[in-house]
Amino acid sequence: MKILVFFIVTLLACSCSQENHKSMGRSGDIKIIDLLSHSDSVIYDLSYLASDIRYVHLQTPSDISFGCIYKVVSFQDKIYVNGGDDLFCFDNSGHFLYCLSKHAKESYNFIYDFDISSDQKTVIILSNIRIFFFDNSDNKFTFLKSIKLNKPSPCKISFIPGSDKILLSMYPLKGTDRYLNVLINSNGDTLFLKRNYFKYILPFLPVSDMGTLQYKTDSCLCFKEQHNDTIFYINNKSDTITPKFILDPQGRTLLNWAKGTGEYFYHRMNPYSTIENIFEVSRYVIYTYSYHYPDENYALDHKIIYNKTTHKKLEINIKHDLKDDLCGGPDFYPVNVSGGKLYSWIYGFDLKKYLESESFKEDKVKNPTQKESFKKLTDSLKIRDIVLIVVTPN
Repeated sequence: MKILVFFIVTLLACSCSQENHKSMGRSGDIKIIDLLSHSDSVIYDLSYLASDIRYVHLQTPSDISFGCIYKVVSFQDKIYVNGGDDLFCFDNSGHFLYCLSKHAKESYNFIYDFDISSDQKTVIILSNIRIFFFDNSDNKFTFLKSIKLNKPSPCKISFIPGSDKILLSMYPLKGTDRYLNVLINSNGDTLFLKRNYFKYILPFLPVSDMGTLQYKTDSCLCFKEQHNDTIFYINNKSDTITPKFILDPQGRTLLNWAKGTGEYFYHRMNPYSTIENIFEVSRYVIYTYSYHYPDENYALDHKIIYNKTTHKKLEINIKHDLKDDLCGGPDFYPVNVSGGKLYSWIYGFDLKKYLESESFKEDKVKNPTQKESFKKLTDSLKIRDIVLIVVTPN
């Protein structure tokens, strides 16, 4: 009888292992980046990372305006910008083409996230617990349909490049959530659920959980769950989720098992790290992490550029972002990546103020002609105008 029980348990274990292997894909050789190790060097200038920088004035009609940029999705001919209440489409020179307003008859709430299909024909907007689909093939946003989602409400949405499949990522609202990432098709049918293996019970005091980070690189959709040190990517042909690389915190993380126990407060007093954001382009992995010293009520931010070619870890000077030594603009650090380019943005008022600084007047740059063009652009700006900063990495 014992032999029979052992055989059944072994068979079940093998079956579970095979199923998990099938769903996660083959990992192969996974690159491990030591999150907390000392950097090989500190860099100060943008020219180390980039070969070109452009300042694009986003020109909207007088009756349409937006206060900030939440996300940029770019293609060779168009730039799509989430302004929160509205979704804008510009050409690459910043000229306004068309927009979608929440006051339209296809009423949505605030745009939490959005994405564009690889062929630019379909736009998806995440708002509350609904996905809104719009046709984008006739140089305008035409409402197609909306799909109501089950709770928990997603925080991120992305098309899998080259397909109509969609990845939804959720905040860990309870800690015991069964899954945080769901792959669906355009009809809302579930194709795959990624199990959440980092379960815990949230204490009475709230814990800051940023949810899953998503980004695209090299026609690949990647994601990282907040309490998982592995960055995964999705194979759009087989619907498998495969490890891409690991950001190893060396155990310096807010322990999940301690969050709902009597030892929670003790472990909260130990130093721990959190990943704030992560981007990737063909040559670099760029990420920001915070190292927290709870007993001193202090956190130290680190901005890291990992060179995938040389395997060197470079840190940006903590007191400043990267100095624009290409054409003399303000310091730069990306807040968005799309189409292999790095993006940030600035108000016209702040840009004008920067041009009055001694730094701009005295700094020698690699492209003096571009500096003069940059100055002429700034002269024409109004205070609330928004300028998109576009950096092409080398």
